[in-house]
Amino acid sequence: MTLNTEAHTMSDLEMAVKTLANIEPTSSLVLSAYLPLDAPQARLQEAVCRILEIQRSMGRHLRDEALDLIKGLESHLADLGRQPGKGLACFIRRGHEPMDLVVPLPGQLSLEVGLDALPSIFRLVEMKDVYHRYAVVILKKDSARIFEVHAGNITRNMMLVSLDLRTRLSKEISRESYVNHQKERGTRFFREKVAILDNILRENGMDHLILVGEPRTSSVFRDLLPPHLQDKLIEESVDGNLNSFEDILRSTLEAFAQEEERESCDNLERLRHSMATGGLAISGYRSVREALRDHRVDQLIVSKEAPSALAEPIVCEAVSQGIDIETVEDNDFMEDHEGFGAFVRYRLHHP
Repeated sequence: MTLNTEAHTMSDLEMAVKTLANIEPTSSLVLSAYLPLDAPQARLQEAVCRILEIQRSMGRHLRDEALDLIKGLESHLADLGRQPGKGLACFIRRGHEPMDLVVPLPGQLSLEVGLDALPSIFRLVEMKDVYHRYAVVILKKDSARIFEVHAGNITRNMMLVSLDLRTRLSKEISRESYVNHQKERGTRFFREKVAILDNILRENGMDHLILVGEPRTSSVFRDLLPPHLQDKLIEESVDGNLNSFEDILRSTLEAFAQEEERESCDNLERLRHSMATGGLAISGYRSVREALRDHRVDQLIVSKEAPSALAEPIVCEAVSQGIDIETVEDNDFMEDHEGFGAFVRYRLHHP
């Protein structure tokens, strides 16, 4: 069996999350396994040991079912070689309503395994939230190039370790979508590139854009962007005088990571301020759960350290309702509110 482990597009990942969130429970268990592919067979053995430990705690009568799920997991990893920086999320169920869904994931991944009536999708939702996919426009004196970057959560890893982007990594996380060498300059040249860029972002569902070039050139191009593209533009433009594409890629990844951190901080500050001033914000597991039940939630904010047993039902319900979910790094404010916050459409006034 040959399994394609190339990074899914954002729409593929969103579709997988929606599919899993709407799975109905049956009498059969669902195996949820998140596996890094740095050493597939070793990780598989770790996963098997954890599955059997969970099964023993649940009862001997589930041993045959657990072994059947293990066979399904083994079939997905049987022919896979070492693929550092990639991973798989596998969701398997047997019985009269079987399920077998595999989601290739980019970036670093920790091993997690669960057996339950429903799939464990909280980590998948978190990964979707940090699925760093954006477009880079490189403007030179006589050329324009557009790249798609799909880096998973690699931007966070880059802040922690020194990665050599001169390896195949730069090719794996980026793809050139358009290149044009043209000596003609001016508004017409830029307008053509804006139209092409608009089409690329729309077709690939990308929500962020970074410009690379000397300030005057970038400024002219920026002014020609229509409002819906300007909304996608990350303000941290990158100097176009860098020596190599690897340097440009590293700089854009850093700019994107800074933007993501700012967005998370802004959402937390907005939540804090709204709660302090009596606005349309709530916090705590019970309050958020009740608001979801009443279909009042506009945006859900969840700490990445929230207990899975609490996060799973909250996240599943939010995905089912099509609610925007922001996962944030744990901090004192979120810890004080059990790791859950939300913006609601209206408040309930109890007598």
